[in-house]
Amino acid sequence: MQSMREQSRMRPAFVAGACLRTLGALAACEVCASECPVDAVAPTQHGVEITEHCIGCARCVAVCPTGALDSPRNGIPALVRQTAANLPLRIECERVPPALRAGNTVEASCLGALGVNELLGLREHAGDAPIDIVDRGWCQSCPAGGALQPPGAAARARVAELCAAMGIAQRGARLVAQPTPVGKRDDDVTQRRARRAFLGRLLEPGNSTDSPPATGKDRRRVDFLHRLRRLSVRWNAALPPGAHPAVRIGEQCCNHGLCASVCPTAALTEYQEGERSGIEFEAERCIACGACAVACPEHALGVVQARTDASPPLRERLTAHRTRQCERCDADFTVAADDQEYCPACRKDLGLFEPRAG
Repeated sequence: MQSMREQSRMRPAFVAGACLRTLGALAACEVCASECPVDAVAPTQHGVEITEHCIGCARCVAVCPTGALDSPRNGIPALVRQTAANLPLRIECERVPPALRAGNTVEASCLGALGVNELLGLREHAGDAPIDIVDRGWCQSCPAGGALQPPGAAARARVAELCAAMGIAQRGARLVAQPTPVGKRDDDVTQRRARRAFLGRLLEPGNSTDSPPATGKDRRRVDFLHRLRRLSVRWNAALPPGAHPAVRIGEQCCNHGLCASVCPTAALTEYQEGERSGIEFEAERCIACGACAVACPEHALGVVQARTDASPPLRERLTAHRTRQCERCDADFTVAADDQEYCPACRKDLGLFEPRAG
């Protein structure tokens, strides 16, 4: 059994400044808790707490959209430290004893610990060579599993989709079945975990040139685009359209600006130009968290996970509302009708009918 000290060291680190839950109720993200196979991730008002029940599988890290949960031992530098580049890669769960492994093997804490970014990084490391994710058939009875298929299916499908869109469909990681008696599984991996954790600390992202340093709620998004662009250059392929989300704002928008005020990565911002004001959108920064849609009082806004145009503009204007200065308080407000002279607050104070903005 693992000691309390060992269990604590295996838990993912929590980066409070990157967590969407710091927005409060507007971003009640719970994907990490939903992914945890042992209910060790407890969402709180200001983030998440990793409890003593954590088994160190790091599946929560792989699905976190911002990088608020971090596990250096499952980062690319730590994963590939004992493998050769540009050769076929085999990815094995850490519970597979070394004696059963063959070839150029990457050891992950769990096959579900490999998210989209990790799989893209391994693809870059392997070059043109194939990547095989080995399914020993142990996941259903594993503490970190509980299903017939290895966890991480969504990440594998997403990478396959991106590779296909770039015209390199054969470059996706392959799930290869290699049935092995469950009795050969090593559930006591304390010593190897400790060694990997030590080397992982030496190879933390801040000490690696593998990816550009990134902080804040878009750190995982920055890393994703960085890796995807390097792969597109390697194979002379266009960046896939699905790499960027899209935001759509309907005509019922009243230009409150709440969507921009709650956007955690500043993908949505307000602009003012002459008598026009509205919302601008930068797809590069968007993590499709949906906080903007939740905040909109008119439900005028929707988020599309994958846009269809391959090269979105650096910054696009989603709305353009005419503004005017209030005759009573001199504040700028969005004009809903040509004869409107007062801002909504003054109209309410004066008991005037407030027409619906269009």
